[in-house]
Amino acid sequence: MRLILSLVTIILISCSSEKQFIKQQVKEEMLVIGTVYKSLPKVLYAPPKPSEETFDIRETVLNYDKKPNSSIAKIFKYSINENFLKYEEKNFKRINNKYSPYRPKTLFEKVEIEEIYEELLIAITKLSSNSNQIDKLKLNAITNEELLFSKESKLDLETMEALGISAKLSFSRVSFNDDFTKSVVILDKFYERANGSNVIYVLEKIDNSWQIKYTKTMTYS
Repeated sequence: MRLILSLVTIILISCSSEKQFIKQQVKEEMLVIGTVYKSLPKVLYAPPKPSEETFDIRETVLNYDKKPNSSIAKIFKYSINENFLKYEEKNFKRINNKYSPYRPKTLFEKVEIEEIYEELLIAITKLSSNSNQIDKLKLNAITNEELLFSKESKLDLETMEALGISAKLSFSRVSFNDDFTKSVVILDKFYERANGSNVIYVLEKIDNSWQIKYTKTMTYS
């Protein structure tokens, strides 16, 4: 009898722990996606004219932040696929571990990332969920925006032009390490000229806030 009670207790504790893990996973997933979305340029400001004596493209810093007295060169508007994209493991097995640091000091800087992030990238292909859709209300609250969602991963060019959409965004599920301090997510960006890219984002939780550490971009057309 005692053995049976012990087994039942273990099972109940295990089920409770699993539910807590899933609950935290869903919460952190939206926070990671929100962090990536907020990092995307919303307004591109025209850069000041470079000095011929000092300008070097190898030292150019990619920065979309507003600068005083800068004129607006482009406004970006995005549509988000409300469904998570699924990926196959074979698509990522041969990707090297050279990534760009987020907001790198130089345009072409690459570094090798930790093996845990490569494992988390492959883990994305194995994730399953009770829901295949993004929590739109939570993402709106996290980004503090009234986001535009659609069911398709790609929109035809006429629709994009009519809505003034610069790119259609689709996210993968987010993979985490055991203590939810490291994560990887893939963003598929479909542009208005019928080409696009997959961007792998590597994030780390620092001071209870998700921060992008590295990115890798793979273009397609």
